[in-house]
Amino acid sequence: MAFSLPNNILELLRCPICRSRLDIHDQELVCRNGDCRGRFPIKDGRPILINEQNSLFKIADIQQNDEPPAPPRSRLRAALGDMLPHLTNNFRSKHNYARLTGLLLERAVEPRVLVVGGRVSGAGFEVLADAPQIQLIESDASLGPRTQIIFDAHDIPLADDSVDGVVTQAMLSYVADPWRVVDEIHRVLRPGGYVYGEAGFVHRVTEGAYDFTRFTHLGLRRLFRCFDEIDSGAVLGQATVLVWSLHHFLVSFARGNRTRMILSGAGRLLFHWIKYFDHLLLDRPSAFDNALAYYFIGQKNLNSRSDAEIIATYQGQL
Repeated sequence: MAFSLPNNILELLRCPICRSRLDIHDQELVCRNGDCRGRFPIKDGRPILINEQNSLFKIADIQQNDEPPAPPRSRLRAALGDMLPHLTNNFRSKHNYARLTGLLLERAVEPRVLVVGGRVSGAGFEVLADAPQIQLIESDASLGPRTQIIFDAHDIPLADDSVDGVVTQAMLSYVADPWRVVDEIHRVLRPGGYVYGEAGFVHRVTEGAYDFTRFTHLGLRRLFRCFDEIDSGAVLGQATVLVWSLHHFLVSFARGNRTRMILSGAGRLLFHWIKYFDHLLLDRPSAFDNALAYYFIGQKNLNSRSDAEIIATYQGQL
């Protein structure tokens, strides 16, 4: 079975149950630990390394589900969708990824970066992905166009101190225990490694039953308390909050798909221009109290920040 991961990354894989090394047997990976002997299948070259004792996801469900196809769209709907303006203008993520890329390349000649929740590319991610020196390990708990390895982020199946960077963009709201996930991120990062995280704050439910948590700016800082802060702030500000609120308010009157499509298009036409006020507001103190999402760039540290230290960093206007 051909893997989507190169051999030097396969050597880093560990059993998600006991963290022992794995052996390849036919179309599965088998834990070397005689007391564990966990067995994990390989689907289309992508290993499925999930600890079912500690996960909402089941290996059998992933094996049965193929990569979701792009939803069919009529030519008219596709044309209208391409013509209508977008509701967001995420210029900050691209800047953040450029900064992260520079930090990683200063750290190592060919840094390894784990992308957690990378089934599809997030805003600005192409800056990191297009850097030829950086080796990406792209993961998710489901199949997708960029998924190389499937796992639940509560049990990351990589060796300790094995990667130079970890990216988690728009994912931390959708895990049951984000604190455990960040502990796992801290574990797999090499000493001095970098993390880039984004998480929503003023944001509606988007993942149904798998949508759990929102973070204030300080809440996200507390989540990454075992990291030295390099930079943090709003990635989409209060102007975008207003745009999405008005859009969702309008769409909430729809009673069918056709009406929803019409109202959604009307909302994009009526409200899209408001987003540009984020260019003026994103760095103001009010953005630390009312933003669609926040970001954090940090460097691994062995010491944890106290709550008193975190509270002292508050930058809002209240």
